[in-house]
Amino acid sequence: MTSEAPLIEVSDLTVSYPVRRGVLSRAVERLKAVDGVTFSVRRGETLGLVGESGCGKSTLGRAVLRLVEPDRGSIRFDGRELVGLAAGAMRALRRRMQLIFQDPYGSLDPRMTVAEIVGEPLAVHGLGRRSERNRRVEALLAQMGIERDALRRYPHEFSGGQRQRIGIARALAVRPDFVVADEPLSALDVSIQAQIVNLLADLQRGLGLTFLFIAHDLRVIEHVSTEVAVMYLGRIVERAPTATLFSRPHHPYTQALLASAPATDPRHRRVRAPLGGEPPSALDPPPGCPFHPRCPQAFDRCRLERPALASVGAQHLSACFLAPPGTA
Repeated sequence: MTSEAPLIEVSDLTVSYPVRRGVLSRAVERLKAVDGVTFSVRRGETLGLVGESGCGKSTLGRAVLRLVEPDRGSIRFDGRELVGLAAGAMRALRRRMQLIFQDPYGSLDPRMTVAEIVGEPLAVHGLGRRSERNRRVEALLAQMGIERDALRRYPHEFSGGQRQRIGIARALAVRPDFVVADEPLSALDVSIQAQIVNLLADLQRGLGLTFLFIAHDLRVIEHVSTEVAVMYLGRIVERAPTATLFSRPHHPYTQALLASAPATDPRHRRVRAPLGGEPPSALDPPPGCPFHPRCPQAFDRCRLERPALASVGAQHLSACFLAPPGTA
């Protein structure tokens, strides 16, 4: 870990959506998709964000980019507060903050050629003359392994892996500093996933990119992340450097996620029981620790009090009442 100040600092971020019912579709309550999340990412590093489907990962990623407006909290990018920032100032900053979408099929306009798709961000931000933009697009696509004769083709003429490469090229066209990669591998075949992971790693080293990498595949998270945050029901329940989290997970939810992941080496089979049950509804969360109905180690305090994210070791935070590893 470096001593450089974080590029992204998020504090107490909360995002909720109205739940509408009745003939008049009135908002009767609000669903908290992100509930008081705090984290930071240093320049050139990757924070891996992992959790079950529906835990709020994608909403958090979009809120950090202010594609979703938060209810409260702070988002600081390179020392500048984004929450409440005027639209014009926010638009200028979007050059430095980009998103790689989950779906390489739905995120590309089928009516536009590849050259138009990748060149559009450059045109929107008024970067360079047309000839300069064309050269930038050609160079980017070549870097992604897309041949020059594909520039005039349309998205449906490419494979899933090629489409995701085009999406990555579009995100990098304006030379951003920070990229939210929202499940960029989930729609791809396993044979293609390794290629995209290696491509992103090469780009990070070459361009000094900072990533918030959202995924549910723990093998990918372990490979790409400097630090990992585990999310459950809208909250981060554990955060630690990657090696620490995978070797010494503290929160029972993290332990269950690791136990549920397939073992690549049969000599290292895990003995912990995999995660069972379903996450509770965000509209009606249980009292106390949100995980206690599914937790095999829950005790009375877990059912009554909500644990805060607190230190359980060096750079290791966990929202759990269990004693830190190595203590009596």
